[in-house]
Amino acid sequence: MWSEFEAKVAVGIFDSVAVMLLEEREVTAEGEAVVNGCDDAVKSDMETEGAADWFHYLRPKGVAEEVGIYLVKARVKFDEDSADYYNVLVYQIR
Repeated sequence: MWSEFEAKVAVGIFDSVAVMLLEEREVTAEGEAVVNGCDDAVKSDMETEGAADWFHYLRPKGVAEEVGIYLVKARVKFDEDSADYYNVLVYQIR
């Protein structure tokens, strides 16, 4: 299964992380929306890992280390055992 998502993530002092907005949709491998697809796979991955661990694992090294609000966009491939994130973009919006 594939998903695309966009999230707004707030990074606070002491590496605290809050996910303020998450929009996701299931897509085909080609990126086309799946009608009535699963729209909570990324949310479930976040809940399993915890928001802070999820965000720190996902972001590129050296990115999003300052206090602020960040926009995160990516595609994810899920299987029974893992979630592989592709084309991850993380940039500060505030």
